[in-house]
Amino acid sequence: MSDSSTELGDMLPETNGKGPEVGADSSEESSSADSGDRKPQFSGPCSFLVSLVGYSMGTSDFWRFPYLVFRNGGGAFLIPFLLFMMICGLPMMFLEVTTAQFSGKGPMGVWDLAPFFRGIGYTLFVINIVNSIYYNVLRAWILEYFVRSFRSELPWASCNNDWNRDGCIPATKIVNDTVAVGVAGEHTTVNYNMTSYTHSDDNNRTMMTSAEQFWQYEVLQLSPGLGHMDGMLWNFVLYVFIWRFLVTLCMLKSIKSIEKVMYVTVFLPLVLMLAIWIRALMLEGSVMGMLYYLTPTFDRITDVKVWVEAAMMAAYTLGPGWGTIPMIASHNSFRGNTVRYSVVSTVLDFFSAVFNGLICFAVLGVMAHDSGLDLEKTVTSGLSLGFTVYPTAFTYFPLGQLWSALFFINLIFVGLDSQVLSTETLMSCLEYLVPRWLRGKRRLCAVVVINIIAFILTLPFCTRGGMYIFQWLDWYAAAWTILFVCLTECVVITWVYGLPRLSRDVELMTGSPIPAILRCNASVVAPILILVLIVVSFSRYSPPTYGSYTYPPWAEALGWALALAIISPIVICFVFRFGRSRGSCGKRVEDMTTPAPEWKPNDTSKVSYGDVHIPWTFTSTLIFNITGRQRKHYDNAQNQEASKHELSPLYKTDQPIA
Repeated sequence: MSDSSTELGDMLPETNGKGPEVGADSSEESSSADSGDRKPQFSGPCSFLVSLVGYSMGTSDFWRFPYLVFRNGGGAFLIPFLLFMMICGLPMMFLEVTTAQFSGKGPMGVWDLAPFFRGIGYTLFVINIVNSIYYNVLRAWILEYFVRSFRSELPWASCNNDWNRDGCIPATKIVNDTVAVGVAGEHTTVNYNMTSYTHSDDNNRTMMTSAEQFWQYEVLQLSPGLGHMDGMLWNFVLYVFIWRFLVTLCMLKSIKSIEKVMYVTVFLPLVLMLAIWIRALMLEGSVMGMLYYLTPTFDRITDVKVWVEAAMMAAYTLGPGWGTIPMIASHNSFRGNTVRYSVVSTVLDFFSAVFNGLICFAVLGVMAHDSGLDLEKTVTSGLSLGFTVYPTAFTYFPLGQLWSALFFINLIFVGLDSQVLSTETLMSCLEYLVPRWLRGKRRLCAVVVINIIAFILTLPFCTRGGMYIFQWLDWYAAAWTILFVCLTECVVITWVYGLPRLSRDVELMTGSPIPAILRCNASVVAPILILVLIVVSFSRYSPPTYGSYTYPPWAEALGWALALAIISPIVICFVFRFGRSRGSCGKRVEDMTTPAPEWKPNDTSKVSYGDVHIPWTFTSTLIFNITGRQRKHYDNAQNQEASKHELSPLYKTDQPIA
């Protein structure tokens, strides 16, 4: 990784004497202009909005969010979650959508707005490489469950299978916190807590439900630890190949084919989950489960932990900091109303998470009622909820195979849109780096090659030690780095580029400046909140574990090295550009806050953007970020320049706003 970081300095363009050190040949805008090709756009506002919502509605809505609501006061958790969605998630969504739509540039080219911070684009490039590799195996696990759902008997429902071991508890035999375990002719009583079970006699034997044994011993076939790969699981190799083939098909015509896929992968899962919910409502216990989910425990509102977890979920659920939102927005119409898109997408994602939680607890309520368990003992977090609790719950449904298949095909569709958009983000980065190599038919070849490489690099995850690698990467490559990228993006856009300039850009696109509440949240509240989350995350850090397995010290050290390597391009590029800048400290700050010459509207037919200049000073940026007002002579200068080009102050936008 250090070699790649060193090369970043060599990849930065030389000074051409016409402005800051930027390379016109490397920008998406210049390459498209030279070739005469126009960047493909969404067919309409609806397609763009559906793609944004599809990206935001990830699998965490199905198994992470319901658990957090349950653990943090039920319906009371929704209050801080919605609040943080509005003051943190929404501003980040708005900043990424606005800058990319305005410039028509993807996650790397958009940093022409502050060339000293082009390293953010390289970090996003690395993040999407990692994401395109290790998340494949998660989709393979989902495919395995989907295929197994078509058996005459759900394989995780009983203990009569080859993979079951001593201490297995049949999923359908759990009654009133005690079970009769029939393994090798033995019958005994055990205490139940959904994921692990301790024998009550002197043997102190670990007990597991049949669903947990199916997950651990048949699906994962876990090896002893990270240093033991212990052979390939060829069914996962096949599933990953099928998965990458589907991703390739969805990307054949770039955004034009992706927008069609989005309509299927967004609306069909909603229909399928609605069908599961309606079926659950026909069974006893579902209403009890939903009431348990929604009933607020208001005394938990005063717990700091509840607010921290709500803020964490709000920061992650919309998906900022991955580079995918700028990729999507760069294909949108220049006249799109970015404020409206951001608000609608955020609100829809909130209600999607709440709705999926409602379905989850309706299903768990049915299981709790039929098994005699307290519902609170059925709820676990993360993959355990998706791969053990949900499957167990469907064994209590009539025609359990049908509902299990519907649930997992729903996860397949939800995962497909995220994976397609993530891989397209990777393609967008490559098109920025080597634009002349990825035109016409060569782009299609590049899509195929990228998916083949992603397939090959996923093979270590298809071994018996694959889960250990998956959790290790997820622990270090995602959580820490995404928060740091979000903080950097927020500060650079609102303070280095400056909200005075961004508000001008928004007004050029929509005819209205940035709303006051969004301006204050984006420039002050969101950065402070994200910084607090980073500090809290470090203070609560603990080494990764999987069950009783503890990762060795070398894995922890390597994980931190990976996290630092991912974010290192931000620092390296900044130091490199600042060191090559000449003049006094004030001159270097001026260079740092000056956009590249290539930074201009994606639609230049109505304004000579470069002539309408807003000089940067910290004082003027601070005043505008807090009050929304600029120094008077700045406004006058803008209006005079606008009048030269026959524009109404501040800008004329004679095209309809989407």
